[in-house]
Amino acid sequence: MSSELTSIIKSNIQEKRLIFTVTTGRSGTGYLAEMLSFIPYVHSCHEPEPRFSNVMRWAQKDKTIAVKFWMDKKLPQIANENAPIYIETSHLFCKGFIEPLLDMDIIPDLIILTRPDRDVAKSMLRLGTIPGRTEKGLKYYLSPEDPGVLSLPNWESLHDYQLCYWYCLEIKRRSIYYEHILREKNAHIAKISLDDIKSLRSFRRMVRQLNLPRPGPLAWMRYFLNRKEKINVKTTDNGLPYMSVNFHNLEKEISEVISKLNVPEFAGIRA
Repeated sequence: MSSELTSIIKSNIQEKRLIFTVTTGRSGTGYLAEMLSFIPYVHSCHEPEPRFSNVMRWAQKDKTIAVKFWMDKKLPQIANENAPIYIETSHLFCKGFIEPLLDMDIIPDLIILTRPDRDVAKSMLRLGTIPGRTEKGLKYYLSPEDPGVLSLPNWESLHDYQLCYWYCLEIKRRSIYYEHILREKNAHIAKISLDDIKSLRSFRRMVRQLNLPRPGPLAWMRYFLNRKEKINVKTTDNGLPYMSVNFHNLEKEISEVISKLNVPEFAGIRA
């Protein structure tokens, strides 16, 4: 594939709606993808190949890697999907891949998916996916060493949980920033929490906010039958005695460090 999108791919992409998520991960992304798959004319997926994680770590410091990934890998794959609406719920989309897409004049719609910061950070700690510290933490999450993230002085000496909690605050900042940017471009934006996905009223509101096709009776039946199911549950424990951790004090320390930085809500995220 050449570095330029072919005319066929351009045409196919222009005829599709692209919807992505901004979220921490460990927040119900797999579950959300499953529930959205019941909506007509939608191709909904969680983290399909080619995966953002294949290049995310390198894309933090080299924007051209993200551009090449979009042009040579991701957009051709999306163009080949038959459904007119493509939804992907990967939490990596907001980690270096939004600006390159906007630079191509492709404006995605957005789902901001949330879960309480402590719940996400505890899940990351249990799994041993520590930002900037473990192999999976580096592959899937932002690091305090990455450009454009919330500054975290002396992060190497911090507790693993504090790095997980810092990451949640950084994604919260990105949620605010990208919502602001995409609203200015008239994108459809919906906000929903993990618990909201299980609520018929909240799920319907999200469908309206995204201007998605209205599900028929059969689709709603599938939603009702599946909304209590657990998707992408990870039970691996890294052996840390996390139950003895004083989460409140560790969170307070990180919040105090960040509050001293006086970071504007819409601080730009460098490529």
